Amino acid sequence: MQAIIAALVAVFLLDPLQAAIGKRLADAGVSRAEVDAVLSCVRTAAPTIIDKVTSQPAWAIGRVIEIWIGSTQPEMVLKEVAPGCSGTLDTARAWLRRQS
Repeated sequence: MQAIIAALVAVFLLDPLQAAIGKRLADAGVSRAEVDAVLSCVRTAAPTIIDKVTSQPAWAIGRVIEIWIGSTQPEMVLKEVAPGCSGTLDTARAWLRRQS
């Protein structure tokens, strides 16, 4: 059952999260190395995200909907789940703010 949940989380949450963050950063002119560092955080946080989704499915559904409707930025969800990525994400957000 855990493998099925992990696959669903990857398809419906992690893959879109990586794609959205990667695209926003690339569009903002962030270097490939910095984009890769952020995406590495997503991959590293995967087990933590899967644990959170399995223990708090309502949280996961809420975050997916918030990202989908645009009320929450994908990187904020990652920062919430993987605080160890905060420094990398803050650098990326600074790039995004400069490009706005």
